[in-house]
Formats: sequence, C-alpha cells, structure tokens
Amino acid sequence: MSIVEELNNLLKIWEEEEAADEDVSSTLKKIADLIEKQIEAFLKKDSDPFDNRHPGRLQPDCTYGHILKILCREENLVTMMVRVYSQLEDVDLNVVTCRLFLDLLPGLDNAVFREEGFVSSLMNWAEHAPNPLRSYAIGLLAVAMKLSDVAFKYKERNSLLVHLLLRRLRTMRQKFSCLNDKAGTSSCDSFIKSHKSNKRKLDASECDALSAENSGSRRKLDEVTPVKARILNVGSKARWIDLQQHLIGKFQVYPLTPAGEQKYILQYLTCMAQYHEFLGNLFEENVLYLILQYIDVKQNPDMRLALDALKYLASILCHKKIAIDFINSDGLQLLLNIPIPSVASTGVSLCFHHISQVEEALERICNSLPPCIISNFVSYALRLLESSHESSRCHATTFYGLTFRFVSILTQFDDQGGLRKLFNVMSTLDIFVSYDTLSEDRLLANHQTTKHVCVALKHYFEAHLISDWDNQNSLTQSNPYKVLNLSSENVDRYLEKWREKLSLSQTAWKPVEQFLALDGVTFLFDLITSYFASNYQGRFETIKNALDVLKICSLMLSTQLLFCEVMSNREEGDKHLTGLHVLLEASYGQFTSFPDIQSSALNSIINCVSINSLKVDTQNSFIQQRTTYRSIDEWLNKMYKNVQFKNGIVILFNIVFVKKPLVQDSVRALACRALCGLARSEYVKDIMSKLPLVVSGKLLDLVKQPLIQDKAHHAIFCKYVYELIRLIFGASASIHYESSLFGINKSEIAEKTKISYHEEQLLQLILNHLHKKGFNDTVAVLQKEMSKKCQISCNIPVVNSTTFPCKKIPIVSSACRSFGNSKVFRSTSFDSFSRITPIPSIPVTLAAASNKMEVSTMRQNIFNPSKEFQTYTSLDSIVTEYLRKQHAMCKNPMLACPPFDLYAIHKCPEPKNTRNADGNFLVRFQKQQMSYQNGGYGGAALDKKLIYSRYRPIRSFRAEIIGFTACSFMNCLDNGPQPRIMVGTREFIGLSKLRLYNINTGKQELSKDSQLRTITNIESSKHNSLFITSNCGRMGSSELWNTKGNFQKLFHFTGVRHIEFGKRMSSRMVGTKQNAAIVFDTVTCEEVDTYNTVNVGNGYVGNRATFDYSDELILSDGVLWDIRSRNIIHKLDKFNSSFNGLFHPNGREIVCNTEIVSFLSFRL
Repeated sequence: MSIVEELNNLLKIWEEEEAADEDVSSTLKKIADLIEKQIEAFLKKDSDPFDNRHPGRLQPDCTYGHILKILCREENLVTMMVRVYSQLEDVDLNVVTCRLFLDLLPGLDNAVFREEGFVSSLMNWAEHAPNPLRSYAIGLLAVAMKLSDVAFKYKERNSLLVHLLLRRLRTMRQKFSCLNDKAGTSSCDSFIKSHKSNKRKLDASECDALSAENSGSRRKLDEVTPVKARILNVGSKARWIDLQQHLIGKFQVYPLTPAGEQKYILQYLTCMAQYHEFLGNLFEENVLYLILQYIDVKQNPDMRLALDALKYLASILCHKKIAIDFINSDGLQLLLNIPIPSVASTGVSLCFHHISQVEEALERICNSLPPCIISNFVSYALRLLESSHESSRCHATTFYGLTFRFVSILTQFDDQGGLRKLFNVMSTLDIFVSYDTLSEDRLLANHQTTKHVCVALKHYFEAHLISDWDNQNSLTQSNPYKVLNLSSENVDRYLEKWREKLSLSQTAWKPVEQFLALDGVTFLFDLITSYFASNYQGRFETIKNALDVLKICSLMLSTQLLFCEVMSNREEGDKHLTGLHVLLEASYGQFTSFPDIQSSALNSIINCVSINSLKVDTQNSFIQQRTTYRSIDEWLNKMYKNVQFKNGIVILFNIVFVKKPLVQDSVRALACRALCGLARSEYVKDIMSKLPLVVSGKLLDLVKQPLIQDKAHHAIFCKYVYELIRLIFGASASIHYESSLFGINKSEIAEKTKISYHEEQLLQLILNHLHKKGFNDTVAVLQKEMSKKCQISCNIPVVNSTTFPCKKIPIVSSACRSFGNSKVFRSTSFDSFSRITPIPSIPVTLAAASNKMEVSTMRQNIFNPSKEFQTYTSLDSIVTEYLRKQHAMCKNPMLACPPFDLYAIHKCPEPKNTRNADGNFLVRFQKQQMSYQNGGYGGAALDKKLIYSRYRPIRSFRAEIIGFTACSFMNCLDNGPQPRIMVGTREFIGLSKLRLYNINTGKQELSKDSQLRTITNIESSKHNSLFITSNCGRMGSSELWNTKGNFQKLFHFTGVRHIEFGKRMSSRMVGTKQNAAIVFDTVTCEEVDTYNTVNVGNGYVGNRATFDYSDELILSDGVLWDIRSRNIIHKLDKFNSSFNGLFHPNGREIVCNTEIVSFLSFRL
C-alpha cells in the first residue's frame, strides 16, 4: 500500500472516530508519524533551508508535498484542530495537535494564527505547560509572531516570554553541554579534522567540471561531485552516509530531544530579534556568548541546531555594537570552522551577508585580524559561491558586492581566482541553458541571482578602477587597509582620469584581461539583448549594472575591439549584431525613460571614440599581439564604421533633441560628447556639417533651453555643444552669437581675418591720453623721439593719406565712445604731426598678476575650462581684439580687409554684382542691346521663367465625388504613344478604380476596377504597353496590367506594397515586400532574386526599392546592392525615418529626403 493510500485510510478512520465522538489522539499520532517520515526523507535531499516555498514546488515529485496538499485540503481536520482540539484540556490531544501543526507548517495558511484564542493557548502552553507541549507551542509561536499584527497584539506577553526563554535556553545549554561531554564527540572531531585537512582551493579544471556537471542548478548531495569527493577523500559510500548526519543534521519532532527543545526556542527568539524593544535583553542576558557556544562545532555537533543559532546570530548582527563585539570575541573564527558543505554553512552565508552591511565590523576585520584569517574569510565565501544551496550563493554574492571597497578583501579575492568563481555563479544558471523548460519560480530565482552577480561585478571593477589608478599614480606604497569610495560621483571622476590616458600604447589591465578570458563581455551583451525582449520587471536594474561593467571594461583597447566584432553565438535574429550596436540600442530604443541606462551605454561609446592621439609605442607587446593598427586614424575609423552601421550619428542626435519624456541634461551632455568623439573623423565631420539640425542652428538653440533646473549639468552640455561646433566648422561659438550656420561662418571668417591698423593712429591716441592725464613733459619727449623715428624709419611703409586720410580730431573731451568692452577717445592732432610714420608698438603688461584679463570672449567662452587666461596682455592684442569684434559684427565679413581705421566704426561693404541681370524684362532687353549677353548674369533663366509663367499649358482634372489617389502619364498604348493620363481613384465601397483621361479633351475614356484597396502608385513602362499599380499600405499588394484591348490585368503580387520597372529596360521589375527587395521577371512574373535587409537596413517606414539608371544596382532600405554579385556595396547613413531615397538621373548622386549623397565617394 502506498503512502498516499495509507494517509487516506487514516483520514477516513479519523472521520469515523470524530463522527462517533471517540478519542482521535491515536489516529492523529499515526498521521503525524507518517508525515515526519516523509519530512526526514525530504530533508535528506539537502533542500535549501532558506527556501520557504511549498515542498511540492521545490520538488514536484516528493511525497511530502503530495501529503501536505491532501491534508491542507481537509478543511474539517484543520478547523477541528484550531477551534476544538487546541481549546480542550486534554494534554495528549493538545500535544498531538501541536505536533501535527508543526508538520503541516510549510503548507498551512497563516490565517489559522488569527483564529480567536489559538495564539493565547499557545502562549499559556509556552509559559506553563510541560514538555513536549511547551516546546511545540514555542515552535508554533515562532511562526505566528512573523505576522506583524499578531506580534503587536501580544507585545507585552512577548516581552515576558523572551526574558523567560533566554533564561531557559541558558539552563538547557549547560545541561546539553554536560550530555555532550559524557557522550563524547569523537565522530565530530574526526570529521572536523578531515574537513580542515582537505580545506584547500579548487583548481580551475575541477571548478569547471563542477560547473559543467551541475550547470548552476540545485545540486543533490547523493551525487558524487568534486567537493564531495574531496570531503570523503575518495572513500566509500558508507562513510558518506555516516557523515550525512553531520552535514545535513537530524530531523526529529517526536519524541522531543533536548536539541529539538533548544531549536524551537532559537526559532522564536530569531523572530523576535527584529523588534528593538527586546534589544536590552540581548545585552542583559549576554546572548552573544550563548550563541558562540552553539556555533562552535566542537561544543555543538548538531548541524540543524547550529543552523538555528546562526539564524538568530544573523538577525542580531544588524546592530553595530553586537557585530563589533562578535568580531572581538573571535566569532569570525568560529564561523570559519563550520564545515562546508553543510546545512550550517548556509547559515554562515547569511551571517556574512549581515556582517558586510556593518562597515565598522568590516574595518575591524581588515585592520585587526591576521592576514591568514582574512584569507580564510575570503576563501570560505568563495566556497559558498559553489554551494549546492541557492541562498548560500546569493548571500555570498551580495557579501562580495558590499566588501569589494576594502582593498585587503579585493586583493585576496584576486589572489584566489575569485572573479572566475563569481562569474560562474551567473554563467552556469539554468536560464542560459534551457529557458523554455523552467518553471516561473526557477526563472525568478535565476533572474535574482543574475542581478546580484551583476551588482557584484560592477563593484569589483569600480574598486579596481580606483585602487589601480591610485597605485599607478601614487608615490607612496598602497595602503592595504584603505576603504574605497565607490559612490557614482567618485567613480565618474576616476573614469575621466582613465580616459585622459587612453591611447594605443596602453598596457594590459589584469582584471579586464581575466574577464575577457572568461568571455564575460560577450556574455553580458547576450544577457542585455535577451533582457531587451523580456518582460521581467527587474530587468532594468540588471541591464544598468551590466552596462556599468562594460563601461569600465571598455577602457581597454582589447575590449573595444571586441565591441566591434559580430556576436558569434547568435543562433537567430540579427546576424550582424555587434557590441556597439547593443550599446546604441540601450542608449535610445526603449530605455529613453531610464537615464541611468542611457548614461552607462553612452559612457561606453565615449570610451570607444575618445582615444587620445598619442605616439604609439610599436614595441608594446599588446599592440603586437592584439592589433595591427599603427595609427590613431585607423583605430578610430573602425569604431566610426561600427557606430555608423546602426545609424549611430542619428541616434546620438535624437538623444540630444529628445524632450518628451524629459531626459536629464547629463544624458544630453554625454550624447553630445560622443558626437564630439565621432566628429574627429573627417568623413563624419563632413556629414555633420550638412545636417539640417546643425546647419539651421537648432543645436545651439538647445543651449538656451535647459531641461531641468540643475545648471551644473547644463553647463557641461553647453561645453560639449560648443566643442562640437568647433570640431565641425573650425570656429568657436558662444551663447551670445547667432545660432545659425551663417552666424557660425561669420565668426569663423572673423577669427581667420588678419587684422591690421594704422599704427600712427594708435600712437596719436596714446599721446592724446597722456595729454589728457596731464603728462605734458612725457608727451613732449615722446613727440621728439617719434620725430626722430620718422626720419630714420624708411623701411616702414607710410600710410597713403589720399587713400586713408588722417582726420582732424577736436580737443579731448570728457565724453568717450564705447564699442563692446573697449573705448575710443577723440582728441586733437598736433600741428607738428601732419603725418606720422607708424612705429613698432611696445608691449604694455598689466601691473598686477592677479588682474588677469580675458583677451577674447569670442574665442574663449566661460564653459571651456581647458583654456587659460593670459597673464600678460599687450596693447597690440587689445586693439586687435577690439577691431576683430567690430569685424565680427559685419553682416558680410570679408576674409581679406584693408587696414582698419581706429577713429571710425568698421563695416565691410555689402556684396553687390553690377553685372547681374535685372528682374525687369525691359531693362534686360536694353542691356542686351548694349552687348550684355542675356541682359546680364542669370538673364537666360529669368527669360525662361517669364515665358513659362505666361505660356505654360494647363489642364485640370477634377472629381466631384470620388478622390484621386495616384496618377501617371501613359507612355505607350495599344496604338502607340497618345496624350493620355491614368488616374487611380478610391470608391465608397472600399475598392479602387483606374480611370483613363484624354489630356487634350479632359474627358474620361476608360474605367477599370482594381482589387487594391487604395492605389498609391501608378507607373507606365517606357518600352511596352505595360503599367503597374501599387498599394503601399500595411498589407499592400501590386498589380501588373497590359493596356492592349480593354486593359487586361496580368498578375497580382500579394504582399508586394511597391513595385516599379527597371530604368533602362522593362524586362525586370523590383518590388518591396516587408524587409526585402524582390526582382521579378516581367514576362513570367516569377521571382528572379531576393535581397533581404533584415537587421542590416535602416528601417524606413516608407521604404521603396528602386533600380539605378543602369539597372545594375538596387537601393533598398538604405542598402546599396550589386545585382551581379549580390553583395552589399554600401550602407547609407540614416537621417530620416521615412524615405529610402532614389537615384539622380545623372547617375552620380542618391537623393534621400533632404540629403544628397555622392555616388562616387558616398559623402553627404
């Protein structure tokens, strides 16, 4: 008879006894015995002690789970136990009721503890009842008090019970120790010695074998794993069964043992430790010393009891004082002595997790304990990463994520190969092997583990980012007790420092090299792409942390090379996907409302395009082995091509211009900085200089429109906008300048104009100023010296007074005229100086060094901290800059200007060509009689325009009810070319018609029904009597017609939403169907070839495949195909979302919306 049948028979017996009002105690005992045997069998499978799910969900095939489901569905039995049996004064019945409740806890509804009087009875039994009823009641109270409303209701009684149980636990511990001393612990001692002797690190091959065998899933202790083989010392299975009790522990509810009684008390105290009201009892009863006895395996060989003590310890370690006292009491050494693997080691992982959250306790460990203990501490946590229990791996992972900021732990982690073990926790999960076959619980657990590992990896690389920089740039020896600051602001500062030294001569960085050897970068990219299509709610945090890891790894050139490689393990989907494409998708795509994800992705892109132009060390071993690039241009071009392939330029500009939803200015600044890195390429610079977003001045308009009130981020954004303008146009810009390309060109011309002026005017201004200030003697001496200079300075050119006459200036007045930041004084010219020869200017330095002067506000703006103010300023530079400002104010500044006049405001002449043709025809005609061809330049075009405006033929075709949707001239009819026009109309019934009109008479000659819902395109063949109609809708189709006879339809192309004839010959047609361009034979209407642009094209909404004018090339979705070789010739950059483009009839350009691309060089 099976166990389920036996249970059903017992339930029938109970129902009969209950109906007959007989004693049911013996039947309930049999049920309890049956359940407890299955519980023991269930626990022998080494289930995770921290996994509180129903056993039927943990192990669907276990008998214990089936029994729980059967019993919990017996509502009559549970109701009688709560409302009747627990209220009777029958000790035997009360004992078996509580015992049965303990057996049913994993499947029992917590609502039973809210039944009136049930918890009160448990309280009374816990205080006054004899054993085993007292202990069973305490065990049930441990579960009941997890409900906050129940705990609050019995707050006062809990306070008394906690104090009572602590004293009772101390007494029991003393008795339990005496029993252990009498019984001896020889078996436990032998196990501990065996554990210590075999406690050494696993090598890489054994760990890989372990990972491959278990693939990150739940491991069974019945399987012979490398860890078990080491513990058993390759012994017999009988020895393993003997040691199983020490590893898993023994489960026994009845009869009650001293260990079981203490276990129930510890469970209750663990539940109440979360309330601060009972914190005083911990210090009053010296609970920490009591717990240390329980976790000492020499004093307590029971692993189950040690596990409950460790849970209690973990619940109180969140208090800083207790955590520090625990470290000072050598408690950490006791934790490290607990054998692993064992059920108690899972409790150790929880203690590690709580210790890592108390920074003072970690500082005490790193600063006070010997290095050997720290090494064992790290080693123990690494072995927990390979534990069979998922909670152990999770706690160990979070422990490392919080402790990497301590340099001593980070060093030990690297010395013991921790990166490989930490990465294997994630890479060997079931979710990456068989996603579709996993249950929802396993999927959720795997997602959580992935998130924790990504957080730990992020903190690991951030710690190395800071510590390795300090070690390389510090003159003193590194401090092993240093605590690193891993705040996002500090990480960003160090990231910027690393970028400054990023060059082709970079040496290897060990942490990143190890991660690359594990194929970690490719794995993270696969993880990110899989989460793009996932509906897991917590995927955004995981993606962000994974991108943060890639952000730091991308500081290595070897990682950047990997970003450009196609992800080889892509089984389906995008066969051309690279790492940079994933970063571009993460920076825009579906994550525009997650600025943290965008920032991390953009930072990685910035690292790839911001390599410094430093001299390359050709002797460097990394350069010789990893890459053949010997110049900065070759390296950057490789990055640029990968960014461009997925339309990175447009994506980055879209990020800059996105306003809804609001993005932070910091994200816009990062996108603009990435564009600055791309703009160092001449090809990319040429494209950007022609984009309407830049040319129209919209980019500079954003400078005046901060998205948020944080001006600091907006200032950084402005800095990179100005830098981008400088890189594109070669001229600086500022917020005071016009935001159009014309204004930028003006400033560029003003910057490059060579400024010259009459030095005699400057000398005269100096004399006037000295005279005004009363330095008459100085003026006389200066006049005398200047007269002598004029006599001997024959090599200095004299200003022509006829061309530039010296103006008579009145006596100095108190008023002065101001231009910009400079002042021009008007004064009297002295009679002795009717003509002054210019002399070299003498530099005038500022007296005080603190009064630093900004020479050019136009060339140096406030957002550019890299430029320094000039300490010494000459008079010549002041005057030159003053004149340059005047020149920049001209509407049409000239590049070559004559010497400037210091006494008059400069203004460049307006451009005017007197030989241009006049707009009036009579004036042009008169000039033509005077030997002006066509009446002047442009006269022929004006004449043609006049003739066309007066004599153009016009014929209008209007429909009173129906609407025209497309039209085309009919080149050939059945009797040759005739002046006809074919019009597509849409009827009321939802279908469309073809109507043929005579151009001369305007009358309709023919009407034909079409199966297309809407005719959006009509094209007539130039060489025969065929024409095509198309519907470019979502489910569009096309039709091929013959004009002979009564317009015969030859073929219907289902799903082909656009089709057109070849430009040179009409024997072939090209159609657009979804993401493919299909070539058809006109005679047979069969497919000749297909050119698929899935994951390669630009994804235009209105894509239309088209032939070039030689019918040898096809342009579809921004991809140019060669028909003869079926190869992709070039992929055009995407600058709009709608139009694919078409070929210019001259065969040299491709017109794509507002952009024109050269067919020869593919430049915009």
